[in-house]
Amino acid sequence: MPSKASASSRKRHPWLKWFIIGLLGLGVSASLGLAVVWSVYAQEANGFLQLFALRVPKTITKVLDRNGDIIGVFAEEHRVVIPYGDIPRAFIGGLIATEDANFLKHSGVSPKGFARAFWNFVRSGGRRREGASTLTMQLVRTVTAKRQKRLNRKLKEIVLATKLEKAYTKKQILEMYANEVYFGGGRYGIEAASQYYFRKSAPQLTIEEGAMMAGMVQQPERFAKLLFSMNPKDREIVRNRRNHVLGRMGAEG
Repeated sequence: MPSKASASSRKRHPWLKWFIIGLLGLGVSASLGLAVVWSVYAQEANGFLQLFALRVPKTITKVLDRNGDIIGVFAEEHRVVIPYGDIPRAFIGGLIATEDANFLKHSGVSPKGFARAFWNFVRSGGRRREGASTLTMQLVRTVTAKRQKRLNRKLKEIVLATKLEKAYTKKQILEMYANEVYFGGGRYGIEAASQYYFRKSAPQLTIEEGAMMAGMVQQPERFAKLLFSMNPKDREIVRNRRNHVLGRMGAEG
């Protein structure tokens, strides 16, 4: 039999039952609405995947003389595409450790990343805003060149990321990311950026240099300027960023 205390509580708060029912109804409606939106975006994503598979990243055009020597270079996006095997391990490790620690485990979207970003936002009183985008979501954003902070854009990004994860392996996604991402200074992709900042090919980068390249992804134009600065304070910022990436690599194993 129900206790007197519970019966008394229901009498004092008759609205509680209706509040719970309304909350459940709202949750069901939201879930149904999200399912419909997901279905629509998933259909659009199929067309995107076809274009994604056929696209060719923009690269440099070299003009040679009769002896085969380079006399000019033209580029809308200064990029040199390289295979996964030539991408420095330190860059891959640093990229995953700092941008998407769960990359090898998730299927395009990281619930832990969203939860962490939300918690830090709440704990800081709205002052600390972290991105919850995975590397796959960042790749989608880079290829589609859409960076508007809108809810429908984020939902489309999530749908496309999950589709990409089903169509490509993790290595393929990392290879595309490393060749697409912007490094500042008009350089796209790890190879063109490596030649520009360190005067060497990407496979020749040291662990420290690879870590620095991974650290640039978050703020490419800022670090592009700092890397060429002779100001001791600027150089210290660069070293601190590099060391942060190395520290994250160690923490993530």
